[in-house]
Formats: sequence, structure tokens, C-alpha cells
Amino acid sequence: MQTWFASPAMGEAFLHLETDIDGEGSISYATSSIGEAAHVTEAASNAAEIAARRKHLAKRLNEHIKLFVAYVNALAIAIAGAAIIVPMVNAPDATLKRSGLAWFTASLALHCFGQAMIRLLRREE
Repeated sequence: MQTWFASPAMGEAFLHLETDIDGEGSISYATSSIGEAAHVTEAASNAAEIAARRKHLAKRLNEHIKLFVAYVNALAIAIAGAAIIVPMVNAPDATLKRSGLAWFTASLALHCFGQAMIRLLRREE
């Protein structure tokens, strides 16, 4: 027969075991600390909470990086359009001038910068 007794003053629970060996009544006691069990449970919940918080922060950071990269790429497309498409529409037989090539190069640099920023994404595990 097993019976649990709690001792609030000591913060422990005692497991009372009664065994009958060869017709003799013998009683044995075993103690188990409630504080240790609570500490293990608390540590496991803290670890899960920390992991969930890290995952949430990684998702937030990744979302901010993706939004920034989308903005930089949209800006690069707009600059490329202004550097190449607008002059071609205004004067179809004109060739690209130095300023147009410089703006196109700036556009390409912005696009490469956006692609480099993607490498900052964190794992969400």
C-alpha cells in the first residue's frame, strides 16, 4: 500500500510504503522533495518559453528584413525605369548617355544590396 503525506513545514512529501515480507509487517519510508520536482517542471517551462520567444523574435526580425529588401528592390526598379525607360520613351532613337548608365548602375547596386540583406535572415527553429 502506498500513501503520500505532505509536510508543508519542510516542503517535502513523504511516500509511505507498507510491505509484508514473509508474514512480517515491515514499514519503509522514502522521501521525495516537491521543490526538486517543481524546479524541473519550472525549468522545462522556462526553456520552452525561451525557445518560443526566440522563434517569435526571429520571425519579427525576418519580416522586417523582408520588408526592407522589398522596398530597396522597388526603389531599384524605379531608378532603372527612370534611367532607361523614360529616356527611351522621350527619344526612341537616342542611345543611353552616361547619366543613364550611372543611374542604372546605382539601381543595380541597390538590388545587390537588397540581395545581401537577405543573408541576414535568421532561422526560425
